[in-house]
Amino acid sequence: MDCAVYCKAMYHQRGILFALMGAILWAFHGLGIDLATVDISPWMVTFIQSLFYLPSFAFLQWDQGERSYQTTDKLLALAAGTCDSLSLCFAVLGYDLTTVGNASAIVFSKPVFCAILTAILFREEFHILDVILTLMNIIGVFLIARPSFVFGYSPSAEPSTDHLFYGVVVSLISAICGALQFIAIRKLNERDTYDLATLWAVKATAGFLISGLILNLEININNTSNMWSLDNLGYLALLCFSGVFACALTYTALQSQNASVVSLVCASEVFFSYLLQGIFTDDSLEWLPIFGTVLISTAPVCYAMQSFCQERTIN
Repeated sequence: MDCAVYCKAMYHQRGILFALMGAILWAFHGLGIDLATVDISPWMVTFIQSLFYLPSFAFLQWDQGERSYQTTDKLLALAAGTCDSLSLCFAVLGYDLTTVGNASAIVFSKPVFCAILTAILFREEFHILDVILTLMNIIGVFLIARPSFVFGYSPSAEPSTDHLFYGVVVSLISAICGALQFIAIRKLNERDTYDLATLWAVKATAGFLISGLILNLEININNTSNMWSLDNLGYLALLCFSGVFACALTYTALQSQNASVVSLVCASEVFFSYLLQGIFTDDSLEWLPIFGTVLISTAPVCYAMQSFCQERTIN
């Protein structure tokens, strides 16, 4: 009887388990990208990963039924899928140029950019909490980037410092693209026209075209062909599958658990990313970036708690 009660309780909390598994897989995915891009182009990673979303075309609902998709709905779906693909591309570049933990932390600043962009694009209210979290996010990114004009560095450290700064910039662009994706999905939900298969199909198409074009140019310019070895392709296939599976776990968690709790659990990805960085890489853990990460991670936690409290009040 006790076992049955325990299993029933675990079943009701399966959303939290799926979200936690997704966060751990995303952390391993980031670590894998960081290790893979030593010998393989990051554009190769995004190109292969886009191919794993191609099966979503088989699940497209060509017969709209009672739904009537307007031009606005199609544009929103196009924007959501394209921004999702661009967010992935810039995140992979971030993992390549900076450390796993730093890139994960900056990409997790998406909720702050969501608040800023919705206030700009749709004139939604920008509350005191949004202002505080935005300032904390800026300080956090500043501590992770550690620009040379403030912190300074020796001439011998200049190249690595430049890489760190560029990694922070592309990670920020990834966060902005991810925020635009969330906004587009929110609008599709409001119009009751959101479809996951459509989003993934657009993501696959955009990633295939963007990554394929840049990868082709890179191969022709650098005359590199070693990226197509069977060992590299096998490793990339496993790496990209883990990313798609992590994404599927997160979406599955959202079906059985409210978004605020899922967001809160997913924020643990940053912790796991730093943990894996310390175990599997030679990148040192420094206090300033870690403190900046704590400041950035405050935003998703605060927004998740705010949403949870609002849902409790409504219910």
